[in-house]
Amino acid sequence: MDAVGCAVLDIIQREQLMNSAASVGDFLKEQLLLLKKKHEYIGDVRGKGLMFGIEIVWNKQSKKPAREIAEQIVYRMKAENIILANEGDDRNILMIIPPMCFSQDNAALVANKLDKVITELPVQKAVKDIVLDLPNLKKNISLDTSILQTKAKKLYETFPANEPDDDSGNRYEEEKEEEMEKPQPGPSSDSPPRKPSFVASKGWFAKFQ
Repeated sequence: MDAVGCAVLDIIQREQLMNSAASVGDFLKEQLLLLKKKHEYIGDVRGKGLMFGIEIVWNKQSKKPAREIAEQIVYRMKAENIILANEGDDRNILMIIPPMCFSQDNAALVANKLDKVITELPVQKAVKDIVLDLPNLKKNISLDTSILQTKAKKLYETFPANEPDDDSGNRYEEEKEEEMEKPQPGPSSDSPPRKPSFVASKGWFAKFQ
């Protein structure tokens, strides 16, 4: 064993850091359990010694993992100069792994800052409830096609200007026949190319011939 390792073990033994870690860990666990009772976002607190995992959920009833909330907490705790990590399959477990020299005052500070950050989260309850209730909303949504057809018909009737006149189709056919009966001039190299003429009525596409 090298000199550095021996020095570390000497400090751990001399300052009784093992015993301190156990007592400080018990204190920190008590504080975290109090936060669990206070905040709906904390689903569970697990740990031993100075290592703890805090499960962040949307609420205690659904236990649905809230990765977004966990990420916000990590970000805001960093702004308070406290480093946490969000781990787990759903990335919703806040990990607290302090060094062995972690004191009771440090533990109290972490608990107070965590309480402050969770209390001030900008997530509105209405948004949370909508996310949780999405499965029920999908089940309850039903489309009545007859209602949709009725509404579409009423909407169509509000735009009479888009409908063609009753005789517009007949008038178009008559004008087309008259145009065909007129004598057509023979092709001439001097004659400019004939431009297409069109007949248009309200709401109809232009008709070229």
